[in-house]
Amino acid sequence: DETSNPVDVIQTFTNDQDGSDLGRYAISGVPDGVYYLFAAGADIGYVGELYPNEQRIEACSDGVFPAGQAIVIENRTQLTGVDLALDPGGSISGMISDANGVMPAFRGQAILYNPERAPILSTLNAEPDQSYTIRGLPPRSYTLIFSSRFLGLVDERYDDIPFPRGSFDLELGKPVEVGYAEQVTGIDAVLEPGSVITGRLTDAATGTGLPSQFVSVYTADGIYATLARSDADGFYQTLTGLPAGDYYLSNQYVRSDVVLPVDNGYLPQAWTSDGSFGACGDPCDPLLGDPISLNGTDPVTIDLAMERGSTISGIVQTGGLPLADASVALFDTLGEQIRLVLSLIHISEPTRPP
Repeated sequence: DETSNPVDVIQTFTNDQDGSDLGRYAISGVPDGVYYLFAAGADIGYVGELYPNEQRIEACSDGVFPAGQAIVIENRTQLTGVDLALDPGGSISGMISDANGVMPAFRGQAILYNPERAPILSTLNAEPDQSYTIRGLPPRSYTLIFSSRFLGLVDERYDDIPFPRGSFDLELGKPVEVGYAEQVTGIDAVLEPGSVITGRLTDAATGTGLPSQFVSVYTADGIYATLARSDADGFYQTLTGLPAGDYYLSNQYVRSDVVLPVDNGYLPQAWTSDGSFGACGDPCDPLLGDPISLNGTDPVTIDLAMERGSTISGIVQTGGLPLADASVALFDTLGEQIRLVLSLIHISEPTRPP
């Protein structure tokens, strides 16, 4: 609908013996409203289409939606003949490896980015020969990024331009040109090792390791570079390696317009050179911390003792009864929303006899 993701084609009929139902789809149980229809074909080698005829890699690729022709459902209308014609797509394929020519399956990644440095499509090196293939591409020029997962290798823009993730220079590198239904092969990458940041996240009061907490790393310009997430005992390692340079580290994920609150009531904090973990606002500005110098080769260990913040709590009621699913938002003095929670109703388990 107009306020959520587009409706994907999610139910198809299988063809019968004479093929009369081949390609037929149906989406049932649709309430009255205004909708947009998108058919995704990348997995089978076709270019996706936003009804009636707008080619898209994904429904919201390039950050633009809604578009195309609205489909209006009124009075339980039974719409038929809402057809989509998909064109064959092009593809990009190649090998991702380290300096020794090795890359374990599902550990290498090829990512297409738009001009605003936002990823629009990605795939892993999951082919039988451990290569990658990105399918269903309309004819145009593409920015291609190569990455790996937990191998300590530096991200690279094609062709052979290393960079910290999210901070590549649009003027550097080589675009990949894809023609109509063209299969572009041999787009390979050899990823070089870099520095990784490792350490442990603990509760400042108890020293207990903290699981499932984010650590985010930023360039000297404050641009997101990579992240980590702590394991069951609080230990972490950055997802990718980093080239030589100065970086900043915080315990909150902030990237473009995506801000994740720090879990379990802990404060956003940035690393400082005296070994402490200072306040950095909410959302965290990592540049309020101190730089961490990496030489592009050796690992660096940063342990973080996280402080708990204050809590505001209460009950949302209506007519003296608790009300569930009410949104409760917290704003700062500038009117910026910094927290959003939903009210809950807790139903206690009945007391059981011994």
